[in-house]
Amino acid sequence: MVTPVLFYAGARFIKSGWSELRHLNPGMNSLVMIGAGAAYLYSVVVLFRPTLFPPGTAQLYFVAAGVIVTLILVGRYLEALARGRTSQAISALMQLEATNGAGCPRRC
Repeated sequence: MVTPVLFYAGARFIKSGWSELRHLNPGMNSLVMIGAGAAYLYSVVVLFRPTLFPPGTAQLYFVAAGVIVTLILVGRYLEALARGRTSQAISALMQLEATNGAGCPRRC
């Protein structure tokens, strides 16, 4: 179930992360890509070859990979909402003009 989350919803992190690493300029996208990818790949290995690990140590981290991508996407969505509201508030403030006593703008 985490595969679509990681490779569809998180595709932007993979694309941007590889680009950042290729240019030797790692950023948040490469960090998300490495973290979620490591959790996913480790879980795949544990799922298909659990005997590679000492008994009792093989744990699945599929959920962690999905949570990483989901939380970052929710955070970016909330950031975009906040930026939009801030822009609207600034625009509304710029529309306000001070008036002189006669009711016309100060420029009169």
